[in-house]
Amino acid sequence: MPQSPDKRVSLQMAIAAALAKARIRRKFTQEELGYRAGYDPVYINMLERARRYPSMRAVFNICEALGTTPSALMEDIQEQIQFKHR
Repeated sequence: MPQSPDKRVSLQMAIAAALAKARIRRKFTQEELGYRAGYDPVYINMLERARRYPSMRAVFNICEALGTTPSALMEDIQEQIQFKHR
């Protein structure tokens, strides 16, 4: 059942959830992901709590550290925000 517009997940929350889901799937801590991706664990935590938006460079670095692709991450985000191509 489609969600009403006011119940949709925000883009920032979808990014946060997708990053956390990918990290947990790999069984990484925020500290380990930060180390592997070249970021402070506090930054990873802020991304996963939707306190910051990642740059494109950060998305690529984090995806590489997670062994996934930016497109796979974007697919998860698109599903969460119910993105529909027109």
